[in-house]
Amino acid sequence: MKILQFSSKQKASVAIAIFFALLSIFLSACIDGNYVVFPDDNVFAKIRELFKFPEIFADISGYILLIFIDLYLVFGLIAFFITLNKIHSDGKTLLSSKLLPYVLLIGVGSFVVFFGLGSLFSIPYGWVGYLRSITFTFEALFFGLLILLVCTAIFFAVYLTVLAIPRFSRKPIPGNDQQSDHGKSDVDKEEETIDDDVTKTFVNKSDNIAGGVAIASAGVAGNGVGAALAYDKERVFPNLTAIDEKYIVGEQSFPLLYKDLTLKKFTENLQNYLATTCSLYYSFDDLALFVSAILTTPLTILEGVSGTGKSSLPRFFARFIGETSYFEAIQMTYKDRDDILGYYNDFSASYHETEFLKRLYEATYRLNHLNIMVLDEMNISRVEYYFADFLSVMEYPESERIIHVANIPHDPPTHLADGDLLLTPNTRFVGTANTDDSTFAITDKVIDRAIVIDFDEFREPLAFKEKAPAMAISYKDLNDLAKSAKNYAENTLTQSDVDKLTGLLRYADSSIGVKTGNRFIHQAEELVPIFYSITGSKEKAFDYLFAFKVLRKAKGRVDLAYRTGLKRLLAYVDKEFGAAFSNTKKMIEEEVGRNG
Repeated sequence: MKILQFSSKQKASVAIAIFFALLSIFLSACIDGNYVVFPDDNVFAKIRELFKFPEIFADISGYILLIFIDLYLVFGLIAFFITLNKIHSDGKTLLSSKLLPYVLLIGVGSFVVFFGLGSLFSIPYGWVGYLRSITFTFEALFFGLLILLVCTAIFFAVYLTVLAIPRFSRKPIPGNDQQSDHGKSDVDKEEETIDDDVTKTFVNKSDNIAGGVAIASAGVAGNGVGAALAYDKERVFPNLTAIDEKYIVGEQSFPLLYKDLTLKKFTENLQNYLATTCSLYYSFDDLALFVSAILTTPLTILEGVSGTGKSSLPRFFARFIGETSYFEAIQMTYKDRDDILGYYNDFSASYHETEFLKRLYEATYRLNHLNIMVLDEMNISRVEYYFADFLSVMEYPESERIIHVANIPHDPPTHLADGDLLLTPNTRFVGTANTDDSTFAITDKVIDRAIVIDFDEFREPLAFKEKAPAMAISYKDLNDLAKSAKNYAENTLTQSDVDKLTGLLRYADSSIGVKTGNRFIHQAEELVPIFYSITGSKEKAFDYLFAFKVLRKAKGRVDLAYRTGLKRLLAYVDKEFGAAFSNTKKMIEEEVGRNG
């Protein structure tokens, strides 16, 4: 059964518990004042005298009580691991399954039962005999724990000494499976037999091979040609398995809660914090758009010239809310999903787990934390190549945003059932994009799925009377603020708003030939209520969305019809929206001037 397939660490823990049980029984015979088994001058009797523990003349009831407690430790640990494995097989943790109180209650109750059963044998010896048995038992357990700690210290001392010897500590020459992602050529990757189908390397359990599942391919590194290895989750996915064990109980941090906090106050504090603590200066409207985008869409793109604070904003925004952002420095060599999600290396029979994959996987346990993942210089390679899988699922319902990582024969990491990884609702991707000749243009497919914020202007330093501190706030609290903004009728789009936006999109199509689908209106319905709750203006949100998602599609064209259409569009915008559409009017005027 799957729940009985203990990990190597679980097996080691059970082995240590058994060793401790046997050790305590052995030590009990050494310190027994009757000295039936060992002489009175044995080393452990001398140690007992050093600790000035009383000499106990134990009877059979003391040994029985000790054995019952040892049985409780061993079988209780086994039962605990079986419970954990069952919970993990369901894709949950102790906290999320709400079984932790019951586990604790059963654990305490079981101890009482085992202790009570062991104590029954002390009845013939009276109250004095019962106290003598308890004292003897806990002396044996104390010395057992002491010796176990000493043995552990000796083991680690020897281990560290061996590592200090140059012959053992010298790092091996990097092989195919040890090279970094960024240093590999396409030829190197092909030679590694990259494949996301882990099952191809393993035969079925029914094959009569020692160890159950064996590797079918030959020449596994370090094991000789044709060596048969059992499928081991900890060897194939060592880092993901380590994350499972790290969160064995579940999420263990609980962010602070803030009373009477609004999105407007949150954004004001953010602007203050960035200016006074980080010397970063952003306009209030830009930060309002960034916060709105983070709370409504999986992908936000910060575009502009180098040195305008595109990378700094997500980094210090995460720090402001008590989190740490993850940065993936996109390379020119990124060609497909393997560069960020990793790949199965058939030669080493292990999955190359990237830092990107590990961060995504850990987010499945940290659901109350906003997980900000930055694609730094995202357009230095073509986004739709390496990020295609993510673009495809971004508009799915949250429960269906699933990325297939690999085909796994059995016993996958806890949150990689069937080789599928869920993009958790708390995960947000922020891409930074430079606008220079060294980068690729971001295609409409990417822009349509993102909120784009332009960073092309110099920003004057801002001064504040008081310095705002960071605010450790949970994803749940931020999401609740966003939901409240969306549920407030005054913030939502009216039919008049939708008609004005639809008219603007149709006029853009007829005047400059830019077509926009229903996705634009849907994004506006999600983002505008939050932006309005922060700034009190819907038109500014319409302006941002139209300028950076619609007009930018035509940016760069050079022809007379385009110039004429821009002038017509400018007149339409000025009439329908006036000064509120400052970004749109500025972009149109720049395009008209460029086509002058």
